[in-house]
Amino acid sequence: MQSPNQSKIDSLVNISLICAVVGFIFGPLSLLFLNIPLPLEFFYFGFVLSVAAFLTGAAAVIVFWAAKGRERLRLIWRIDLVLSLAASIFYLILLVILLSLFPHPNTYRNIVIKSNVRGTAFAAKLWHDDASGGNGTYNRVCASLDFQRLSSVIEDKGSTLKCFSSQDSFCAKARLVTSKKEWCADSTGYEGFAVNCSAEYISCR
Repeated sequence: MQSPNQSKIDSLVNISLICAVVGFIFGPLSLLFLNIPLPLEFFYFGFVLSVAAFLTGAAAVIVFWAAKGRERLRLIWRIDLVLSLAASIFYLILLVILLSLFPHPNTYRNIVIKSNVRGTAFAAKLWHDDASGGNGTYNRVCASLDFQRLSSVIEDKGSTLKCFSSQDSFCAKARLVTSKKEWCADSTGYEGFAVNCSAEYISCR
């Protein structure tokens, strides 16, 4: 009959081995499907499993030493610790590489939003100089085809392009994802966070 301490050790080792094996299964799978836009949470889960495997394995060793002193560790426990530690290191390296190559989706969306808000300044300049467009003014620039295209891209990223124009000026802004701040561009050449930009005050600052 197993002692209570032995039962605790076996339970910890079993949990550790399951976490380590599942963690390693996630590793090759994640590498096989890197061309698919998987959420980074997928890799976080594998890393957490690996860390859990190492911690439970280490806990098993501590319990064993406390109960049995310096007796030789079972081979299966040694394998478990090495396997779980290797899985933890593997996922840590993988996550660092992934985070450097593929920024968080919200970061990417903000980059796209800023880029397209910046594009409104270029589109407005073209409209201003086009005889069949603004013909020397910014009138109706917000309804132009180029602005509609830029607005559509920004909407796809979870934001909304707001545009205001008059004969002599224009401004356009869009809220960044997961932020109350808005990115803005106007006819003065300014690009940055919006302080104003409204129908009453057609300028970002």
